[in-house]
Amino acid sequence: MSKIKEEKDNLILPEDHNYGSVTQKEAKLPSPKNPPTNPPDNPPLPPQCTTSDVINFIGFGKYQIIILFVMFMGFCCEHALLDMIPVLSTRLYVELDLTPELESTLGTVTFFGLTFSIIINGFLANKFGRKTSTIASSVWMIFWSILCSVSWNDASLIAFRFMFSFGGGCMHVFQPHIYEAFPPNLIWVALLISHYIGEGSGRLLTYILGLAIFSTNDHENTWRLYIIILSLPAAVFIVSALLFLDESPRYLVSKGQNEKALAVLHKIAKTNSKQLPEIEKLELEPELGALQEDKTSFWEKLKSVVQTWDILRGMTCIVMIGISCKYITNQMGLVATELVFMSGQSDTTYCDGTEENTYFLDTQDYFILSIFTLVTILAQTLAIIPTYRINFDFKISTVIFLAVSICLVAFLYACPEVWVALLIFSIVQVISVVLELNMSIHLSGLLPTNTRSAVYGMTTFIMYLPLSASPYLIQVLSKESQHYVTTTTISFIGFGFIGALLLPRKIYHNK
Repeated sequence: MSKIKEEKDNLILPEDHNYGSVTQKEAKLPSPKNPPTNPPDNPPLPPQCTTSDVINFIGFGKYQIIILFVMFMGFCCEHALLDMIPVLSTRLYVELDLTPELESTLGTVTFFGLTFSIIINGFLANKFGRKTSTIASSVWMIFWSILCSVSWNDASLIAFRFMFSFGGGCMHVFQPHIYEAFPPNLIWVALLISHYIGEGSGRLLTYILGLAIFSTNDHENTWRLYIIILSLPAAVFIVSALLFLDESPRYLVSKGQNEKALAVLHKIAKTNSKQLPEIEKLELEPELGALQEDKTSFWEKLKSVVQTWDILRGMTCIVMIGISCKYITNQMGLVATELVFMSGQSDTTYCDGTEENTYFLDTQDYFILSIFTLVTILAQTLAIIPTYRINFDFKISTVIFLAVSICLVAFLYACPEVWVALLIFSIVQVISVVLELNMSIHLSGLLPTNTRSAVYGMTTFIMYLPLSASPYLIQVLSKESQHYVTTTTISFIGFGFIGALLLPRKIYHNK
C-alpha cells in the first residue's frame, strides 16, 4: 500500500464539515467478516472509552439503516429546494415575461444566501446541536418556500427566495452523523448513498416534477404548486428526524452531557439488538480534546496558517480547484436547462441566442433533462467507488482531469446536437465529483489539527462565493450567445487547472 493511500485511510477529517472524522484507531478495526461484537476478536469495552469505541463495538444494524434513510431524505430535500431554480426561473421567464436579469436574480440570491448559510448553520450546530439545527433549518426552508409560492410580484418572490436561501446549507453540519453512527469500513458507502445519491435524487425530482405538471402549457400559476410539492421531501425529513434521529453523542460529550450521550448510545445498541457493558465515563475524542484545549482565537489560528508558506500555497491552490468543482457541480443543471430552452426558443441554432421569451419547455425537453440528470447520477455513483478504492496521485490526476474537461467543453463551440452537448456536461460533472471528493480529503490532510475546522469552513465559504454571479453569467449571456456560457465554463475550469499546476506535491507525502 502506498504512502498516499495510508494517509487517506488514517486521516482525521474536520468535525464540522461534510467529511466528519475518521481516526487511525478506527481505521484498524476488524472487517465485517470479523464484526466488533464478536467477543474473541473484540475485547469488552473498558469503563472509560470514547463514543467511537462504543459505535465500533455496536457495529452495523437496524439503527444505521434507519439513519441512512433520514440522511438520504435530508440531502434530497435540500437539493430539491435549492436546485428547482433552473426549471422555476426558466418557467417564470416566459410566464411572467421577465427580463433575463430578473430571471437570473432568482439564482443569484439563492446562491448568495447559501454561501453565508454554511457559516450560519455551523454556528447554530455548535450552539444548539446538529439535530436541532438541521430540523430548524428545514422548517425555515419550508416556511419561506410556501411564501414564495404565494408571492404577489417579482420583488416579493425574490425577497422570499433570498430569505429561504439562508437555510440552504444545513446538511453540511448534518453529515458528521455518518461518522458517528457507522463503523469506519462502511462510512464511504453511507456517504455514497446519503450524500451523492440523495443529492442527485433531489435534482432529478425537479425535472421529473416539471415533466409531470408543466407538460401542458395552458395552466398559469402552476409554478406555485411546483414549489409546494418540492417542499414535501423536507417535511418527510423533519418528521423522520424527529422520530428517529438522535443528537450526536460526540456533541453531547463535548458539552459535558455524558448521561445523555450514554442514553443515546444505549438506544443505538438496543435498536441493533445489542447490549452494552457498563460504561462509567465517556471521554472526548482525540480531535475534540485537542480543540477544547486550544484557547487560541480564530485569527491566531489563521495567522499560523498564513505564515507557513507550504500550507498557504497548498490551501490557495486547492481553493482554486474547489471554485472550479463547485461551479461545475452546482451550475451544470442551470447550463443544461438554459441550453435546452434556447434550442427550443431559437429560430436557427441554440448557439446564436435570442432575447425572445415565448417558448415553454415541453414534454420532450423535461424528458431529456431528466435522462441527463439520471445518467449523471448513475455515472457519478460508479465513479465514486473506484475513486475511494484506487490510489490516485491528487496533483497529477487533477491536472489531467481538468485538462480533459476543458477540451470537452471547448467542443461546444462547434454547437453540436443538444444530446451531444448534454453528454459532455454529464461527463464533466462526473469528473468534478471525483475531484471534489479527493479535494476534500487532501484539504483536510493539509491543514494542521488546531486550525483544521476553522480554516476548512472558511475555504468552503470562499469556494461558494463565485456561485452568486454564475446565474447571471449563464442565463443573461446565453440570450446573447451560448458561446459566452461556454467561455464562462472554460474560465472556471481553467482557474482550477492553474491551481492544479501550482499545487505542491510534497505536502501529501508527510516528509
